[in-house]
Amino acid sequence: MSEDRPRLAEVVRRHRKDVMKISGVNGIAGGLCQSKPDEKCIIVYVTVQDRPEGLPRELEGYPVEVVRTGRGFRPLPKRDGPS
Repeated sequence: MSEDRPRLAEVVRRHRKDVMKISGVNGIAGGLCQSKPDEKCIIVYVTVQDRPEGLPRELEGYPVEVVRTGRGFRPLPKRDGPS
């Protein structure tokens, strides 16, 4: 991955609206990959068993990982400050 990528938080912000429109998606965040803990990625929380159709595998150079959650999952409220 190139170090001249945009900031992860900016990528998440730019794509949040479109990703949240995908059926089965109930959250999106930036963080460390579960499969590669030393790598930053976009984490998409889903309520479905399989990867939702139309969900990209990468956004602006960051891998997209899927985490399955229950229907009662609610993301934490947005906080102020750097991410």
